[in-house]
Amino acid sequence: MGDTASCTAPLVLLPAELYSAILSHIPADELQRTILSLTRALPRSPIDQEALFRDIRIERAEQVIQLNRRLRLDAEAATWVKHFFLGTWNADADVLISLIKMLPQLLTLHLNIGVTFAPEHLEALFERPLSPLQSLSLRFRPYVERPSYYQFHKGSYFDGTLERLARWPANPKFTYLSIVQDPLPPKSRTVPRTGRSGALDTGSIMRSFAQPIVFFSLGPLKALSTSLAALHITHLRIRVPEGSVHEHILIPGSFPALTFLDISTTKIPERVLQHILQCHVRLEHLILDDCLGGAAMWALAGDMWWTQLGRACMRSALGRAEDLEKEYNEATSNPLPEEREQASVFKAAKRGRRGLAISTISLRDKSKPKPPSMSTTIATPSTSAPSSTSVFRPITSVRPSDSSPSPHIRIVPSYPRLLTLSTGSTASPPTPTQCAEWTLAFQKSWMDGLKSIRAKRERMRTAANAEAAQARASSSSEKNGKEKGKSKERTVLMVEDAEFDIEAAESGERNLGDALPALEEEFNTSASNVTIAGPDDADSKITTSRDRLDRTAALPLPPILCVAAPNRNQGQESTVDNGAGNGVLHSYGCGHSVWDTQWSQ
Repeated sequence: MGDTASCTAPLVLLPAELYSAILSHIPADELQRTILSLTRALPRSPIDQEALFRDIRIERAEQVIQLNRRLRLDAEAATWVKHFFLGTWNADADVLISLIKMLPQLLTLHLNIGVTFAPEHLEALFERPLSPLQSLSLRFRPYVERPSYYQFHKGSYFDGTLERLARWPANPKFTYLSIVQDPLPPKSRTVPRTGRSGALDTGSIMRSFAQPIVFFSLGPLKALSTSLAALHITHLRIRVPEGSVHEHILIPGSFPALTFLDISTTKIPERVLQHILQCHVRLEHLILDDCLGGAAMWALAGDMWWTQLGRACMRSALGRAEDLEKEYNEATSNPLPEEREQASVFKAAKRGRRGLAISTISLRDKSKPKPPSMSTTIATPSTSAPSSTSVFRPITSVRPSDSSPSPHIRIVPSYPRLLTLSTGSTASPPTPTQCAEWTLAFQKSWMDGLKSIRAKRERMRTAANAEAAQARASSSSEKNGKEKGKSKERTVLMVEDAEFDIEAAESGERNLGDALPALEEEFNTSASNVTIAGPDDADSKITTSRDRLDRTAALPLPPILCVAAPNRNQGQESTVDNGAGNGVLHSYGCGHSVWDTQWSQ
């Protein structure tokens, strides 16, 4: 006993700061267990109790009741909880909801939704926004071992959870959202003997009945995607087996800040990939596991399938530029109703002799402002919630003056920003040789598409420079009095690169680059970063665009392609299986590892 006391005495005398430094190197999933072991081995050690409650991980159902009782006795401990992870599927839902409502400083919340949960529990939890929350993860597995039609008769579905989230206000810190429904269990799978099934004493039971439905309709997802709560979401994971999720997130203004998207196990046509990249212009990581067929289909199609996949990524950049060009030109040629009304008020007087009955003065109100005569203005991002049509205000104030025709706007396409693309399949895993061949075909198609985009950018730049030279020649001729008449239609060049700063000019004098830092920070997308050439400063602004195009002349590398499937049995926050999922190693830096790394942080 004396030797034991002499060994533990120095550990007890260690300062609390040293204990905190040691515990800071412990992984989050082992921190709680480590602190509990230390407090039991060294009950008099100055270990900070706040570290014990900072990261709560519930692995057994009885721990929910114990923690609820502990926090009710110590209200201060509830303010220490920052991260809450529910790993069990059998927790008492009523006690759990009451427990979570006692945590005012919660930053991360992960819940496993099993058979003990009803939709009313989640609706009550999310009725009011959890203001400090930064990351929310819901994993649904309400599957039962015995047939039960209670939910079918009651109409009990979790659609209301999406509706509650859509009502939340904008929160710049709320950036992670994960909603996952586990795949349905195989109907021919034998049920092991458990406390429920073993009572029947039939040896084994075959799952041949319908399982409960999690979401009756994904319609509320559309409202969520364009709500205030979705403004700042950068990482989105929605997995609903065989669900048409893409129909509700591929609408203008949906998740404008999205950089990471995972819609694995959903039903996606091949042509949708282009629309995904075209709608979400900031997307860098895309995971489509168990969505685009499997190795058997890919092997039958050969390299052509992957070539088409690379071309689809390239077409998204060209299609986005064409859509923006069409939108801006339509807004320029079709003024708003109030603009047409103002134009009718200030019509030019008709020629000819005025009648004697027409008064030479007017007592009408002359407070209506005159329409501005400037020929070009810039479209600015909207700080309000995204509308059903676009996150940004279209150019509605671009009006030609009496002497200048409406400009023709050309959008310079940007290079795709995609960094990783994951298309794993658990049904029919490919061989390493097939992975190498498919990756090579995809990368070759990607580079060919990039060269096409660069060639188009060069053609547009050359044409703009030629038009600028012609405009200078016409301007000098008019000044010398040689030529007079109406101005010809001019072309306005707009650079549609997300990394460019906002610069605009109203006759070459005004620079709005420093006037919009807040808007650029909130909505830093391709549509908001433009360069407009005015009528009299075409040469200077075209030169600016040319310099920027030259700086991005180096083509970006192809995205990292990963065809390895994740291991879905290790928990929601883990997606990488180190090659055990389908026998194929994950590509270094693939989208699966990106999610794991950022989620753990």
